[in-house]
Amino acid sequence: MTNNILTKYGFDKAGAIFASAFTSTDYTLTNYKYIDFIVASGEGEQASITAQIYGKSTKDDIGQALPFRVIGNNGMPEEYIEAEGVGLNIGGNGSMAVYRITADDLSKGGFDRVALKLTAATESTVIGSVTTVRYEPRYTE
Repeated sequence: MTNNILTKYGFDKAGAIFASAFTSTDYTLTNYKYIDFIVASGEGEQASITAQIYGKSTKDDIGQALPFRVIGNNGMPEEYIEAEGVGLNIGGNGSMAVYRITADDLSKGGFDRVALKLTAATESTVIGSVTTVRYEPRYTE
Protein backbone atom coordinates (compact mmCIF):
# COMPACT_ATOMS: atom_id res chain seq x y z
CA MET A 1 0.00 0.00 0.00
CA THR A 2 1.33 3.43 -0.92
CA ASN A 3 0.78 6.37 1.39
CA ASN A 4 0.80 9.45 -0.86
CA ILE A 5 0.59 11.88 2.03
CA LEU A 6 3.86 11.08 3.80
CA THR A 7 7.01 12.81 2.60
CA LYS A 8 10.54 12.99 3.90
CA TYR A 9 12.31 16.34 4.07
CA GLY A 10 16.05 16.87 4.12
CA PHE A 11 18.17 19.96 4.64
CA ASP A 12 21.42 19.62 2.76
CA LYS A 13 23.35 22.87 3.14
CA ALA A 14 22.98 26.59 3.74
CA GLY A 15 25.30 29.58 3.68
CA ALA A 16 27.58 30.97 0.98
CA ILE A 17 27.32 27.67 -0.92
CA PHE A 18 27.82 29.05 -4.45
CA ALA A 19 31.47 30.18 -4.09
CA SER A 20 32.75 26.66 -4.80
CA ALA A 21 31.38 23.61 -6.58
CA PHE A 22 28.73 21.87 -4.48
CA THR A 23 27.63 18.23 -4.40
CA SER A 24 24.70 17.26 -2.22
CA THR A 25 24.39 14.26 0.03
CA ASP A 26 23.53 11.03 -1.80
CA TYR A 27 19.84 10.17 -1.47
CA THR A 28 18.51 6.68 -2.12
CA LEU A 29 15.14 6.34 -3.81
CA THR A 30 14.60 2.63 -3.16
CA ASN A 31 11.62 3.51 -0.94
CA TYR A 32 10.41 6.67 -2.71
CA LYS A 33 8.80 7.48 -6.03
CA TYR A 34 10.64 10.76 -6.67
CA ILE A 35 12.76 13.51 -5.13
CA ASP A 36 12.75 17.29 -5.50
CA PHE A 37 15.92 19.33 -4.99
CA ILE A 38 15.02 22.90 -3.98
CA VAL A 39 17.81 25.43 -4.57
CA ALA A 40 17.25 28.91 -3.15
CA SER A 41 19.53 31.93 -3.35
CA GLY A 42 19.38 35.24 -1.52
CA GLU A 43 20.04 38.73 -2.78
CA GLY A 44 23.48 39.74 -3.96
CA GLU A 45 25.73 39.99 -6.98
CA GLN A 46 24.08 38.09 -9.80
CA ALA A 47 25.88 35.12 -11.34
CA SER A 48 24.99 32.05 -13.36
CA ILE A 49 25.81 28.48 -12.35
CA THR A 50 24.83 25.07 -13.74
CA ALA A 51 22.74 22.46 -11.94
CA GLN A 52 22.98 18.75 -12.77
CA ILE A 53 21.54 15.61 -11.20
CA TYR A 54 23.76 12.53 -10.99
CA GLY A 55 22.66 8.93 -10.64
CA LYS A 56 24.95 6.69 -8.59
CA SER A 57 25.08 2.96 -7.97
CA THR A 58 27.25 3.07 -4.82
CA LYS A 59 28.21 5.72 -2.30
CA ASP A 60 31.74 5.96 -3.74
CA ASP A 61 30.58 6.03 -7.37
CA ILE A 62 31.29 9.37 -9.12
CA GLY A 63 28.00 8.92 -10.95
CA GLN A 64 26.56 9.83 -14.30
CA ALA A 65 24.64 12.98 -15.20
CA LEU A 66 20.99 12.21 -15.96
CA PRO A 67 18.09 14.11 -17.54
CA PHE A 68 15.61 15.62 -15.06
CA ARG A 69 12.63 17.96 -14.83
CA VAL A 70 12.20 21.57 -13.73
CA ILE A 71 9.13 22.04 -11.55
CA GLY A 72 7.05 25.17 -12.11
CA ASN A 73 5.28 27.42 -9.61
CA ASN A 74 2.17 25.25 -9.93
CA GLY A 75 4.09 22.19 -8.64
CA MET A 76 3.96 20.42 -11.99
CA PRO A 77 6.87 19.46 -14.29
CA GLU A 78 7.42 22.35 -16.65
CA GLU A 79 10.54 21.54 -18.65
CA TYR A 80 12.62 18.44 -19.42
CA ILE A 81 16.35 19.07 -18.98
CA GLU A 82 19.02 17.01 -20.74
CA ALA A 83 21.93 15.52 -18.78
CA GLU A 84 24.15 18.55 -19.54
CA GLY A 85 22.18 20.44 -16.89
CA VAL A 86 20.43 23.76 -16.69
CA GLY A 87 21.61 27.29 -15.98
CA LEU A 88 20.54 28.83 -12.69
CA ASN A 89 20.78 32.54 -11.93
CA ILE A 90 21.72 33.27 -8.34
CA GLY A 91 21.80 36.57 -6.51
CA GLY A 92 20.05 39.62 -7.91
CA ASN A 93 16.73 39.84 -6.03
CA GLY A 94 16.99 36.18 -5.01
CA SER A 95 15.73 33.08 -6.77
CA MET A 96 14.44 29.58 -6.27
CA ALA A 97 14.42 26.52 -8.53
CA VAL A 98 12.99 23.02 -8.07
CA TYR A 99 14.47 20.02 -9.89
CA ARG A 100 12.85 16.56 -9.91
CA ILE A 101 14.00 13.06 -10.79
CA THR A 102 12.02 9.86 -10.33
CA ALA A 103 13.05 6.43 -9.08
CA ASP A 104 12.08 5.10 -12.53
CA ASP A 105 14.52 7.54 -14.19
CA LEU A 106 17.29 6.27 -11.90
CA SER A 107 16.55 2.58 -12.33
CA LYS A 108 16.68 2.86 -16.14
CA GLY A 109 20.39 3.60 -15.77
CA GLY A 110 20.93 0.98 -13.05
CA PHE A 111 21.16 3.59 -10.27
CA ASP A 112 19.49 3.63 -6.84
CA ARG A 113 20.85 6.88 -5.40
CA VAL A 114 21.00 10.46 -6.59
CA ALA A 115 22.93 13.69 -5.90
CA LEU A 116 22.65 17.30 -7.04
CA LYS A 117 25.77 19.06 -8.34
CA LEU A 118 26.13 22.83 -8.73
CA THR A 119 29.03 24.56 -10.47
CA ALA A 120 30.79 27.45 -8.72
CA ALA A 121 30.32 31.19 -9.04
CA THR A 122 33.87 32.11 -8.03
CA GLU A 123 34.08 34.38 -4.98
CA SER A 124 30.29 34.58 -4.68
CA THR A 125 29.03 35.69 -1.28
CA VAL A 126 25.39 35.05 -2.15
CA ILE A 127 23.66 33.09 0.60
CA GLY A 128 21.76 30.00 -0.51
CA SER A 129 20.39 26.64 0.54
CA VAL A 130 19.61 23.20 -0.84
CA THR A 131 16.63 21.31 0.57
CA THR A 132 15.21 17.96 -0.54
CA VAL A 133 11.76 16.43 -0.44
CA ARG A 134 11.19 12.73 -1.15
CA TYR A 135 7.65 11.69 -2.05
CA GLU A 136 5.33 8.70 -2.01
CA PRO A 137 7.11 6.13 0.16
CA ARG A 138 6.35 2.49 -0.51
CA TYR A 139 6.70 1.66 3.21
CA THR A 140 6.63 3.66 6.43
CA GLU A 141 10.12 4.27 7.80
